[in-house]
Amino acid sequence: MKSTTLESASVKPRVAETTKSISRERVVGFDLLRFVAVLLVIWYHVGAAGSKFTTFHVPVLVIISVALAQTSRPMQDFAAKRASRILLPWLFWCLVFGVLDLVRRAAGVPSYLNGMSFFYGTAIHLWFLPFIFLVTVSCAYLRKAIGSVDLTRRIVIACVAATILVFTLVAMESRFSWWLLPAPCPQWLGALPAVIIGIVYVSVFSRRQPTTNESLAIILGSCLLAATAFVIAGKWSVSSFSFTALALFALSGMWSTNSDAPRWLVFLASITMGVYIVHPIFITAARIFIDRDWQGGVLHASIAIAFSVVAAVLITRTPLKSVV
Repeated sequence: MKSTTLESASVKPRVAETTKSISRERVVGFDLLRFVAVLLVIWYHVGAAGSKFTTFHVPVLVIISVALAQTSRPMQDFAAKRASRILLPWLFWCLVFGVLDLVRRAAGVPSYLNGMSFFYGTAIHLWFLPFIFLVTVSCAYLRKAIGSVDLTRRIVIACVAATILVFTLVAMESRFSWWLLPAPCPQWLGALPAVIIGIVYVSVFSRRQPTTNESLAIILGSCLLAATAFVIAGKWSVSSFSFTALALFALSGMWSTNSDAPRWLVFLASITMGVYIVHPIFITAARIFIDRDWQGGVLHASIAIAFSVVAAVLITRTPLKSVV
């Protein structure tokens, strides 16, 4: 991942940016969690065993992105940098997947494009890039605005955001079938609670990282909230996976270092965005070549993950590394 998205954390000088914490320490745990979250995205999209319980993957990516959305530069410079690292790759891959869509239609397969494609691109999974661009730029601006206020006012802001979160979750847990809306509305709405959770977090911890005890309290509280939501709803719901994402975020945030990140972690961080970008290609390819009985199963997901990782590694060793 690049600094606030799925972009690489390691190649060139970008390494320090990606794993940089709210303080001067580098939260290397975020890089590992993002890589695992992307693998779970593939698992979920294949529909392999247990995939319905992995829906915390996108909220994890969103919360990390919000937590890392900060800059000491003028906001226009920050926005321009985010655009070059997020929107330009998005446009490139829109072109790639647009060509693939034409090939698919020529083969008699229905197109994925619809009237909402303008908002996410030529493949549904690309919705995340323009979404996270808007989120990180907006949150960086908010963080800059509240960075100078005292702790009491920041806690008030956090309480207001938490209240908005409660109403948002109640609305989404109601009979409103938001997941049936045309793409990318379900994706946006599903990620919205994670955005608010991230805002609550940075409102409190905008100047420092939480202590170990504070992190443990966040983990315990998030797990209790996720379990309570599961019991009340009787199912794995948006509240459950949003609070699970917060618990995992807090857990990964406890792994920080004042020195360089381990080389193997730098490597994983450098391919994370690439794995995410290319994975639909290999999900489809695996579906074509493996036996029907194995489609949508563990073997299907494992093949898609393996080839996505290999492809991402190869891409990062070419001039195309700037778009992953």
